[in-house]
Amino acid sequence: MAEIAFLGAEENAVERVFSEGRKEQVRMFGSCVPETIGRHNVSYWREELYSVKYAFSTWGMPNFTQEEIKKFFPSLKYVFYAAGTVKNFAANLFACGVRIFSSKRSNAIPVAETVFAQIVLANKSFFRASEKMPYAEKKKVFEKYAGNYGATVGLIGVGTIGALVAEKLKDISVNVIAWDKYLPEERASAFGISLVTLEEVFIRSDVISNHLADKPETEGTGKKLIEKTENGIDEIFKFNALKGQKYSFFKRCAYFTTHDDIDVAVLPNTSEERIIEEHVSAWQKAWETSDVSIEGDDEIQLGVRWNIFNLMQLAYEGNTDISISATGLHGQGYFGHAFWDTEIFMVPFYLATDPEEAKSLLLYRYKRLAQAKEIAKNEGCEGAKFPWTSAYTGRDVTPPDWAESSKREIHIAGAVAYAMHNYYRQTDDYEFYKNYAIETIVETAKYYMSRTTLGEDGKYHIEDVTGPDEYNIHVTDNYYTNYLAKWNMLEAIRSMEA
Repeated sequence: MAEIAFLGAEENAVERVFSEGRKEQVRMFGSCVPETIGRHNVSYWREELYSVKYAFSTWGMPNFTQEEIKKFFPSLKYVFYAAGTVKNFAANLFACGVRIFSSKRSNAIPVAETVFAQIVLANKSFFRASEKMPYAEKKKVFEKYAGNYGATVGLIGVGTIGALVAEKLKDISVNVIAWDKYLPEERASAFGISLVTLEEVFIRSDVISNHLADKPETEGTGKKLIEKTENGIDEIFKFNALKGQKYSFFKRCAYFTTHDDIDVAVLPNTSEERIIEEHVSAWQKAWETSDVSIEGDDEIQLGVRWNIFNLMQLAYEGNTDISISATGLHGQGYFGHAFWDTEIFMVPFYLATDPEEAKSLLLYRYKRLAQAKEIAKNEGCEGAKFPWTSAYTGRDVTPPDWAESSKREIHIAGAVAYAMHNYYRQTDDYEFYKNYAIETIVETAKYYMSRTTLGEDGKYHIEDVTGPDEYNIHVTDNYYTNYLAKWNMLEAIRSMEA
C-alpha cells in the first residue's frame, strides 16, 4: 500500500517544483501513488490513498473539505508544502489532525535578497538608466539620484519577507521607514525602522517596496494601493458612507508606456470643470465626423454606435509603432496581436473619418517591411510576407499551436498592399504612395509570384493555403487568396508605370 502522495490541482505545477530526481529521493522513504492527486482523480486512486501518511505539494494545493480528507486520506499525518502561505487549504487539514510543514521562511530568503538588490539598483537609477536612450539623457538621469548613502527606503508591510529586507538594509547607510499597523514599535526599533503613516511613506521615500499581505485584515478605510489583477489594473477606494448623503469623486489619470518619451506623467493643473468640458468637446467633434444614423431599429443603431465608439478609441495617429489588436480593448484574447482585420475592416473606417489615423496604421506595416522580407526569405520565397499575427517587432508571433496555420495564411500580404492602395485613392497623398506604398505593393507582389507553381494544365496555381475560412486549412487555389494575389501583382505593374 502507498505511504506517500503528491497533491496538486495541476500536474505541471508539481513537476516544476518536484523534478523526477527529487521525487526519486522522496520515494526512497516509501511507496508512492503513481499520479499527482487532485480533485479530478482522487476518487480513482481512493484505495491507494487510504494508507497515505505523507503528502507533498506546492502552489495549487487542492483545498479538500474535512469530509473529503476523512474519506480519501484517513491515514494522512503530515503535509510538506514547498511554497509560502498555507491559508488557502490549511484549516480543514488542521481540523483533521494533519500537521503542515511550509517552506515559507526558506522561500522568503531568496525573495528578500532579490528585493534588497533591486532597492540598491533603484537608488543608483539602474532601471531608468538601462532604458535605450542617448548618453546625454542617461547622464541627466544619474544626476537625479543621490545613490544609496542617506537615501530613504519605504517598506509597506513588514512580514516575513519585509523583515528580512529590513535586516539586510541595516548593512548599508539608508534610512528605513515603514507602514505596518500590526508591527509593534519595539520590533520596528530592532530592525532600525521608523514607523510612519502610509502617506508619509509615499512622500518621503526614494524607493518603496510593498510587502503587504493581500487579505481582508490588511484592508482599511481609505485608498488601497493600485494592484494588477488577472483582467487589468484595479484601484479600490473604501470609506464609510452615510445614508442619504451624496458623494462625488474625481480622479485624474495619465496613461503612458515605456515607449513614450516622457520621464513621468504630469497632469496639467486644470480644474475639474475644464477637463470635463474639453473631454465632452473632443467627443462631440469625433462623433460629428464618425456617427452613422439609422432610423427604425434602435437595437441596430445602438450596436453600430457601440462599434464606432470602440473604433474611435483604438487608433492613435501619434505612434506608428503600434497597430490594433483583433479584440481591441475588450480583453486578452489574441494576446493583443494585430491581424489582417486591421487593414481590411478597420482602415476603411479611419479613411472615412480620420485619414491620419489610417496612415499611421499603414506606416506601422511599412516600418516592419524588413521583417516581412525576412519571413518570406525563411520560406524560400522572394519579396515580403507580412505575418498572420504581428506585434511590436513585426515578426510572426503566432502561438506554437497555430504556427502551421500562420504559414498558410498568406493573404495578409495582399491585405496590406490593398489598404495602402485604398489610402492613396481616397487621399491623393502621392508622397505616401511614392515613399511607402509602391515599395510595399511591389514586394508583396514578388512574394505571390514566387509562391505560385505552374501546373500540368499550363496555368499557375497557389497551393496549400488557408484563406479567411480558417476551418479549411490545406487549400489549393483559394478564391479570395488567388484574387487578391492577382490584383496585387497587376497593381505592382501599374504602380511601377505610374
